[in-house]
Order: sequence, then structure tokens, then C-alpha cells
Amino acid sequence: MTGDFTTKPKTHDYFMTISQYVESLGESTKEVKAQVSYGVRRKFIWFWAYDKTPDGTLYMTVRLDRRMDDPLFHYVNQVSTNRYNHHIEVKSKEIAHSDALRRLVRAGYEFASRE
Repeated sequence: MTGDFTTKPKTHDYFMTISQYVESLGESTKEVKAQVSYGVRRKFIWFWAYDKTPDGTLYMTVRLDRRMDDPLFHYVNQVSTNRYNHHIEVKSKEIAHSDALRRLVRAGYEFASRE
């Protein structure tokens, strides 16, 4: 698992598109390790790829206090009371720029800003 997408130009482009949107929402903290994560009062979004994953696939998870449904989501699972992870496989510019993805990211940012 890696949070460094520089050797994967398409994946890096998708990441930059989404991370620029995250940063436009307001103040947040970015952490780069095996994954790239953003948080406000708590972490709410994670990005990664695998070394063997072909260029053009970015994995991301957004945590919310409720379940949102959209065909864009690869899967949603409840990880604890009022905590739902929404997993997306970003495989195109259309997904990276989609309204559904932006709604999810905004909801994650707002959730992380509370409490």
C-alpha cells in the first residue's frame, strides 16, 4: 500500500483533483504515510494505491456518521455505532470530478469538523 502516486500519472491526477477539492473546503491536516489522509478534528478521508495496481486506480475511503448510498460507491460498511466507511475506486476523471464524490467528501469534511 502506498500514498505516493508519483509513479502513476493517472492515479496522481485523480488524487490531485480530489485533494484540491478537500483543501478548498477549509482548514484540514494532511498526513502522508502508507496512505494519504486528511482530518479536521478527526480523520475523515484516506487515499492509497498498491504497488501492483495498474496506473489509473485510486482507492479512497470516506468516514461518515451515517450511511450514504450511491452507485459510485464500491461498498459501504458500518465500522462502529454511527461510523460508516464509504469505499470508492476512482478509475476515471469523470469519477474524480463527479458530484456524488464531492457530496461524499463534503459530508465527510463536515462530520470531521464537528465534536
